[in-house]
Order: sequence, then C-alpha cells, then structure tokens
Amino acid sequence: MERLDLKNFHFKCLLCGNCCYNVLHKVETTEYAYDYQGNLTQNPELSVAIPYTELPTLKRNIHQQYNLDLRVHPQEAFFMKNFRIGFIYMYQMGVKKKKFCMFYDIHQRKCKIYRARPSACRSFPLIFNPDNISLPTIEWACTGIENEIRRQFPAMKDGQVFEIDNIELASSFLDEFLLFILNNEFMLSLAHLIVSNLEFLFLDKEITPEKINNYELKDFSQFFTWAQLHIKNQKIRILLNEVRRSYDQLQLETYNKRKSWKSHPNKIQIPIKIWKL
Repeated sequence: MERLDLKNFHFKCLLCGNCCYNVLHKVETTEYAYDYQGNLTQNPELSVAIPYTELPTLKRNIHQQYNLDLRVHPQEAFFMKNFRIGFIYMYQMGVKKKKFCMFYDIHQRKCKIYRARPSACRSFPLIFNPDNISLPTIEWACTGIENEIRRQFPAMKDGQVFEIDNIELASSFLDEFLLFILNNEFMLSLAHLIVSNLEFLFLDKEITPEKINNYELKDFSQFFTWAQLHIKNQKIRILLNEVRRSYDQLQLETYNKRKSWKSHPNKIQIPIKIWKL
C-alpha cells in the first residue's frame, strides 16, 4: 500500500463546497436520516453532528453574524429507565430536499455561515474513524486532499487506498486535529462516565419518531439539575455528585489541553484517553 506523505503538506480549505454537497449527499444516502423535509426517520452517526456543548454558541453566532436560524434534530440521547424523559447530548443539522446542508448556497457554491460553521465542518477533512475511535481518518473525497494525492501520485487509480502516519496527520492538520480529537475525547469520555456509573440511564443512537413522541426531550446540560430535583434515593444522589465532579473536571482538563496543545504541538497525546471515574 502506498504511503501519503503529509510532512510537507499544510491543508487549506479550497471553499469548493464538495463537503457540503457531494460528501454529505454520499453520507445521507447511505443511511437515511430524514426524508429531507425535516421529517425525522433515523439518525446515523455519520453526518453534520453538533455536540450539546456547542449548540448554544453556534446558534448565537449564526444568528448574530448572518441573521439565520439553525435547525437541528436530536441524534443521540441518554434516556431514563424509570422516567419518560431523555437528555440529548448530540444533535444533527437539518438538510434540504436536494440532500445538501441547509446552509449551503447551491447557486453560489459556498457556505452561508462559513465564519460560524460547526466544529464538524471546521475539523474537516478529518472525520470519525469507525475502525479506531481514538484517532480520526481523512475523507478522501475532499478536493484539497484529492489534489494533493494526485500531485504525489499522478498515476493514482480510482478507489486506491493510502496509508497515513498519525504524527504527520496531527502536524499537517493541527487546527483541525485539535478540534476533532478534543471534542471526540470529551464526548466519548462523557458517554463512558454516564454509562459506566449511572445504571438508570441508557444511551440511544437511533432516536425514532415514536421515541420523540413518547418521551420528553431536554438538552443534556439540564441533566444534573433535573436529577437532583427528581431522584430521591440517597445512594444515587451521592453517585450523581461524584459523576458531576468528574464531569466538571473533564471540562476543565479539555479546556487546558486545548490551550496547551495549541501552543506546544509536541505535547499532543495520541491516541486519545477515555476519562474514568
């Protein structure tokens, strides 16, 4: 297998719109998420996902900078076993009938909210790697990546696969890598904290319309406050406080890593570490 040299490659977005249209179209038609009229049918993991921590700032920035409103659907949520309520920890952006992002201007071939776009878009062409969740992989359909491959391998064949070095990946895609790896580490660690310690919650990655209708859905930011008000078992309340302290510590550690790694890329730790209580 040929190895793609990333040491001297510094990625720059070409503003071609390929990720907003063709890549999203490819993803959405592989696993149907909605009927492209906003009617929710199923939520795949691969799409323009928005963590609950990002949603308030994203909505505010898009409205303030562009006077546009962000429409989202619940993608993943923690549901209570003994209450008809769920807490959304991952959202998904809406799409248009033509199967492209709601903020992609098909006529001008550009993003309508580029300066305020979600972190999933900012970290592109790095995407979730189902074969190794601790490290991202590259979306080979990205025009900038494809151009670089053709520069290094003019005789490249369609469908050809290339090896990449993870250290080179982090160096060449520093901003994208930091954004992806820290967001991914935080969300995976949060899921691990909840599932491993709070047995009265379960994570659901396929939120059906029936579940939407039968459960009250809240943002995960409201979970600990809600739990303190509604859960009376003293042992569970003590455990909730322990998980909450770990959650706060996880947030602080993620923030400090972002500052440190940005200034000192040589300190980047890969693969990511999953937080434990």
